[in-house]
Amino acid sequence: MGRTGNASRNRGGADEEPKAGPRPTGHGGARERRKELLRQKIVQAARALITETGSTGLSMRALAVKAGVGHVTPYNLFGSKQAVLLSMLDADLDAFRRALDGSNAADPIAKLFEAARLSVSFWLSDPAFYRTLYSEVFNTAGTQLRLVADPRRDAFWRQLVDEAIAGGAIDRRISAPLFSAVVRQVVVRAVAVWISRNTRRDHLEAELGYGLAVALLGIVSDALREGVRERLFSCQARLLDHRQPENPASGARQRRQRR
Repeated sequence: MGRTGNASRNRGGADEEPKAGPRPTGHGGARERRKELLRQKIVQAARALITETGSTGLSMRALAVKAGVGHVTPYNLFGSKQAVLLSMLDADLDAFRRALDGSNAADPIAKLFEAARLSVSFWLSDPAFYRTLYSEVFNTAGTQLRLVADPRRDAFWRQLVDEAIAGGAIDRRISAPLFSAVVRQVVVRAVAVWISRNTRRDHLEAELGYGLAVALLGIVSDALREGVRERLFSCQARLLDHRQPENPASGARQRRQRR
C-alpha cells in the first residue's frame, strides 16, 4: 500500500510513527527517541498479549491495539511479527545480561552456575509468559524455535564458556562451540522438565545445577573441581529428596532415617 493509503489508515493514531521525509535540523535525535519509545511500547504489548492469550500467534493489529498505537505502526517500526518477537527476546536477554553482570561471581565457573540460577529466576518471575513461549518452542519446528535458537542466544553461552577457557577454569583443549552447545542442552532440558512437571523453584535450580556440574566435572581446573563436585552432590541430594513420597509424614520419616 502506498503512503497515501497508509496515512488514511493511520489517521487518529496519537502515537503513530512519523513518516520518512525531510527532517528539521536538530530534530533527528528527538525523532529517534520517539521511535524507540514506540518500539518499547510495542515490545511490552507483545509480551503482555502472549501472557494473556497463552499463544505467540498474536496479530499485528491486536498488537497495535494493545500498545495504543496506529494499526500500521508495528509494521513501520518492525516490518513483521517475527521481528517484534525477536526484539522482545532481545530485550529479555539484555535484562538477563545486566543481572548476570551485577552478580559479582567469584570465577568463570561460578558465573556459569549463576547464569543457570538466574535463568530459573527469570522463568519464574513471569511463568505464564515463559511457559507459553517455551511450550510453543517444543511443539513446533517453525518460527518460534528459530527465535529462541538464534545466534545471540548461542553467543551468550559461548561467551561464558570462552571466558572460562581463557581464564584457565576449563581445560583449554575443550571446544568452546561444542561445550556451549552442551550447556544449552542442559538448559533446554530443565525448561522441558519445568513445563511437563510444573516443578518448584528448588527442584528446577537443582535440575540445572546438577546437569551443569556433571558436564563440567571432567574438564574443570583442579583448583575448582572440588567446588563443582560439592555443587553436584548438593544438587543430587535435592533432586533425590524431591522423589520422596508426597505424604509429608512419610517423607519426613525417610529423611530422618537417612540422617
